[in-house]
Amino acid sequence: MAQVRLRRGRSYVVAAAVFVALFFFLATNQGWHYASDKKLGRLQAYDNSFRHGVGDPSLEDWNPNLKKPHEGESDTLVIPASKDAQDYQSGKLEVYDEDLKDHASADSPLHALEPPPTAPIQGDVGLTTPTNSHPGHSSLKIAQPPLPIAARPQSNSHSSASAAATPSSLVDDTGRLIGIKPSNLANIVHWKSMREHYPVPTQSRIPLPKGTPKTIPKIQHKFAVESTQQKQDRQLKLDEIKRVMNRTWYAYREHAWGHDEIMPLQATQNVPGTTRIAYRDRFGGWGATLVDSLDTLWIMGMMEEFEEAVNATMDIDFTTSSGDDIPVFETTIRYLGGLLGAYDITGQQKKYHGLVDKAVELAEILMGCFDTPNRMPVLFYQWKPEQAVLPKTAATSVAMSEIGSLSLEFTRLAQITGEHKYYDAVARVTQYFSEWQNRTLIPGLFDNQLDASGCATPWTLAQMTKASKNKEEEEETRKEFSSFGDDSVDNVVVHVDAEGDDDGPDQRKDHSSFGDADSESKDYVIHVRKRQSQNSGDTNDNAPTKTSEQAQEPARANPNAKVASSSPACVKYNGLQSSQGHHPGTIRSPAEYGLGGGADSTYEYLPKQWLLLGGTEDSYREMYEKSLAAAKEYLFFQPMINDSVDVTFASNYFANGNITEDGTADGHADGYRSGMGSHLACFVGGMVAMGARIYGYEDDMKLAERLTESCVWAYGTTGTGVMPEEFRLLECPAKGSCAWNQTYWYHELDPSWDKREQQIETWEIEEEMRRTKEAEEEALRLEKEAEDAEFPSFQSTQAGAVVKSDRTDAGTPKRDVVSGKRQDIPDVVPNGIGPLANSKTTDNGIATDDPPGGSILPSKVSTAPPPRIDKPRLGTGRSRPQPQFTMPRPPTHEQFVESKIRNEHLYPGVLSHNRKEYILRPEALESVFYLYRTTGNPAWREKGWRMFKSIEKLTRTEVAYSSVYDATGNGGSHNGVMESFWTAETLKYIWLLFESEDVVSLDEWVLNTEAHPFRRDWVGT
Repeated sequence: MAQVRLRRGRSYVVAAAVFVALFFFLATNQGWHYASDKKLGRLQAYDNSFRHGVGDPSLEDWNPNLKKPHEGESDTLVIPASKDAQDYQSGKLEVYDEDLKDHASADSPLHALEPPPTAPIQGDVGLTTPTNSHPGHSSLKIAQPPLPIAARPQSNSHSSASAAATPSSLVDDTGRLIGIKPSNLANIVHWKSMREHYPVPTQSRIPLPKGTPKTIPKIQHKFAVESTQQKQDRQLKLDEIKRVMNRTWYAYREHAWGHDEIMPLQATQNVPGTTRIAYRDRFGGWGATLVDSLDTLWIMGMMEEFEEAVNATMDIDFTTSSGDDIPVFETTIRYLGGLLGAYDITGQQKKYHGLVDKAVELAEILMGCFDTPNRMPVLFYQWKPEQAVLPKTAATSVAMSEIGSLSLEFTRLAQITGEHKYYDAVARVTQYFSEWQNRTLIPGLFDNQLDASGCATPWTLAQMTKASKNKEEEEETRKEFSSFGDDSVDNVVVHVDAEGDDDGPDQRKDHSSFGDADSESKDYVIHVRKRQSQNSGDTNDNAPTKTSEQAQEPARANPNAKVASSSPACVKYNGLQSSQGHHPGTIRSPAEYGLGGGADSTYEYLPKQWLLLGGTEDSYREMYEKSLAAAKEYLFFQPMINDSVDVTFASNYFANGNITEDGTADGHADGYRSGMGSHLACFVGGMVAMGARIYGYEDDMKLAERLTESCVWAYGTTGTGVMPEEFRLLECPAKGSCAWNQTYWYHELDPSWDKREQQIETWEIEEEMRRTKEAEEEALRLEKEAEDAEFPSFQSTQAGAVVKSDRTDAGTPKRDVVSGKRQDIPDVVPNGIGPLANSKTTDNGIATDDPPGGSILPSKVSTAPPPRIDKPRLGTGRSRPQPQFTMPRPPTHEQFVESKIRNEHLYPGVLSHNRKEYILRPEALESVFYLYRTTGNPAWREKGWRMFKSIEKLTRTEVAYSSVYDATGNGGSHNGVMESFWTAETLKYIWLLFESEDVVSLDEWVLNTEAHPFRRDWVGT
């Protein structure tokens, strides 16, 4: 019976094993779908022969050949399996998303992918094209290049609810399946509209200016009719510019479609079977080049490319981003400006109104950055809901250009949509700048770095304390709360709310004015709350916020509360302040003022905003006039150059000084001008030319020409014909002639020129002493060698003789008193044994050795030196002293300077190249364009063409165009980055320079700082 049971048990085991084997066989080869393994919301690619859970975290476990991108690269996965491609082509492979199942049509499989075309497009493996598979999941990206233009379906309209694009291919030219982004669609984070912490009541919003637009003088020159030859020459140049744009556009289309910027060198190195990423996403990953290029495509007549780009733009989902924060300034000028410019340039056709819808979608997100106590924007906006819901404060140190260059885009959006809240947001920023302009160290100019936090500094707080009626309470606040640095509070009246009620701007109408034109009172309630940590050196304005409940809500003011010194407090202050300090009793670094990087577009937007508003808001004109007057005194200078051209450069000024208690600078600012020239500052010539025309300052036209000519001249100072990013110039003497003086230039190149002769004299004396010493040492060495040859070392070979050597058979090294040489003398010697068995001690205590058979020494110690003991040495000759390092002869002043000029590629008048790179910047060509349109002088076209040809030659790569590391010599290596402003600005300005003058006429259009055209059609409210 037991045997029967045993046999039955074995049979059960065998049957179970067969069943398990059959189960796995069927599971892997007979089309089992493992439907139970499809988790809700997880995107999976699967087929009837093998399951590919692309969304599964353990993907690499079942497919060891899966190639994952390196850290920092796109998360697109590549499945190198030819069988997958075959299954896909046969229709077996599907993209499955359980969460989207209910939205699939009844007569079609769940989002089945169509087979690839017979001639698949050659593309990069890591490319992605945005698709809107379903509202709310529009960030799903399929790795593929776009359809050919000829094959792309044309729609009659472009709306924000456009149909989803159907991917045409998921395989590359090798037959490999190009992977699907393994994103869990259910877990994709989307921005959500939040209740504002500091809302502005509707009745308090600053509306668009009312009134009839002013009659503004013409900006453009009245051009004569061109000849046939002139037109043909111009058309040839336009054709060449378009070829460059075509080459750029199709490289981006193939290698970086839907991403922010192409990386040409990465694209060049791509080969079939690799996963090298040929793009980078610095601006949200929404496709900066795509949107930045829209109006350029239209202006150049590339209509099919424009339609394709608009279709792709409709698929952008601004509610989710590739980054944790949104760079507000760059997003505003590139995306918001690009969408509005594209809509305007099309003539505001109804079928392109989807561009406005997209602009509104983006603007609603960006409006969250203004939700701060003083309505100053947070420049790196943390958009994710868990961060967006928290209270925010603007940074204590921000670039002035970024916070002051949002006005054109939000104003134009307000004009198109009629929503005054967009204008209100930037008008409040403008009012702060207007109030602050006369309170800086250089009235009229703004600090390049400013404090926008709205938190009082110690000096400001002291002034506020004086104005307080409750002195004891204010004194307690001043002593117990730490804060930050500031300028003045000439418009502040203080009241402390003892209960600590935090009234936001919506409740402060009777206390403070944040740009409210109807408010008369300037009083406001001071509240102290914990600030977010700010780091001026970080690219993120807001450090990560604590997740505790206490960190999520601002601390309430309590005059009696004790606050740790490590927890900075914020006492509200209504105004902008210098981030550098400069207050009585403080010592800080100088404040920097300039028109280049960190400042540029804030000044640029002053006359442009005045134009866009039809001259109805005079504050912009007043601010421009004040800033230009200060720039003429402090920033503009004439360099000493060895050329006949008349040039003027815009430099930076570093000012020291204090702000008096009434909020004004205490006299003339003490400081120095840097003498720097920069590519970013090259826009100034065009700005001054436009201002001269619209405000009637004809004398400023000559200044505009000199400013623009300076950048044209700088292009000609390098071996590449391209201007580097930054360089320092030789300023003309404060007194005397500015005629070329090579001696003066040489002296500036060599600050030690007057010490060179003394250095040479010192070196010659030291060199003579060194040679004398070496000769003496050599003579001494030869003398010793001769002595050794005459008196060789005594080595007795007779029986019983004492052998003089460096070391005995045993013992510890000791010092021989007579010779000074080391001797190995045993510490313990048996009586009568060893070389010292018969040693004696002389009168002076020196031991002598008497070997058996008698002493070899006299009764008294001889004063003659002992025989020389030579140690073993390698080689046959005596070792000679090792050669010592000898300082080379210092160069003469002329030798030093000529070497520096040669090695650093310095042109006469240039002192140094501080930043040698060229990153496809447009500012020089921008001013050349403005000077041609305002003067009509054809010489500007000739100059612009030379500049463009040099740029194209220097930056051209096998794929598209790239920035270079060094533009000063014969051309440095490419750094592999193509900025989106290459198509938005640089190519657009050179095109408009040779286009018919009525295209984008400056009398009808205003160009934002990214060269996006806004129509001047505002007629008031």
